[in-house]
Amino acid sequence: MLPFPAFRTWPKIFEKGSLAKFNRFLSISTGSCAELRTQLYIAFDVGYLEKQSFESLMTQAIEVGNIIGGLRAAVERKRRKEIGIANQVADASYSTNTQHSVLCILK
Repeated sequence: MLPFPAFRTWPKIFEKGSLAKFNRFLSISTGSCAELRTQLYIAFDVGYLEKQSFESLMTQAIEVGNIIGGLRAAVERKRRKEIGIANQVADASYSTNTQHSVLCILK
């Protein structure tokens, strides 16, 4: 079993924070997963883990890393979409206001 207590805090961060904060948390989690894989290699190299245990744990760690990576990519896509929509609304508002101002000056 992998020691990932961070999974329990994801819902709290997602509900309380923005997508940017959640994406940052996922980025940190990805780094933690990489650190875990490093520690597994060290534990295997010094003889704390047998080959079967090492392979099982490494497979799980890689799978968790892939899940986090996929979630991070999905959050980033959603974030970019929201930013794009916000920019389009701002651009449209600016364009409408500018056109209105020009028409008022011309009158």
